[in-house]
Amino acid sequence: MKITADKYPIDAPRDLTVFAEKQAAFLGEAKQRAQRLAVLPEYLALELAAKFDAAVCGNLLTSLEAIQPLHARWMQFCQTLVVRLGMYINARTFPLDNGDGRYRNRSYLFVPDGGHLWQAQTVPDRFREENPSDCIR
Repeated sequence: MKITADKYPIDAPRDLTVFAEKQAAFLGEAKQRAQRLAVLPEYLALELAAKFDAAVCGNLLTSLEAIQPLHARWMQFCQTLVVRLGMYINARTFPLDNGDGRYRNRSYLFVPDGGHLWQAQTVPDRFREENPSDCIR
């Protein structure tokens, strides 16, 4: 199996459509090189926060809050893309609110039939150090 873990240009897309077009082009190039699995950058979903104003983008917590409503559309886009390309895509993590204001990185592996697997982990940042009881055991 050929795997792509190419250099990825971080951008500030103005909306989810621009973000989706960028991913489709990036992964389409990998498909043309006969790659079967693409491993995208960690925290890729945080690139979606760029569509918000500077007050949101400049604050991790408000960025995490702001992208929550985009999760369902992001999932749908990834599922559509894997079916179209016939590839496996490790879309890495989307930080999700655990329901109590605590975030978990949900790492996704999308498969060519449109299905997906995921694994949750605590967000590895200073918040975990400040709240050690929040670790998944």
